[in-house]
Amino acid sequence: MKKVLSLFVSSILMSIFTTSCQQQIVQSEASAQHDSDSSVSESASDIAEPPKDPVTMSQQKCSKTPEGVAGLPYAHGKVFATLDEYLAHLQQLSAIDLPYWREVRPGVYEQVVHMPEATTPKTATREELLAMYCFDSE
Repeated sequence: MKKVLSLFVSSILMSIFTTSCQQQIVQSEASAQHDSDSSVSESASDIAEPPKDPVTMSQQKCSKTPEGVAGLPYAHGKVFATLDEYLAHLQQLSAIDLPYWREVRPGVYEQVVHMPEATTPKTATREELLAMYCFDSE
């Protein structure tokens, strides 16, 4: 019974996550359509290929607010005052198979994914993560 309940909860969480992702895709497509409709014609060399990695996406979408940084990947609308708060949030979300950053030695982090064969291993220094996620240097 406990295992069935656990599977049921997992399926609900995945359904919620999938729905959220689908909504973000629809919003992104609508925004992209609006941008393309309102822009003057651009040459192919001026158009950058869209990023596929959430880390790369964060560099374009995160924004600073008086409370902290907003618009981070997997933030679910939350605003984070520090990088450590954001990294702790990602680690909590790893329970539903989302990637997170783990400190492997002082100042060096490794991205942890549950399907390591799907991506190449990534490492970053603390300074790189601060810049990547729009936080001020410490």
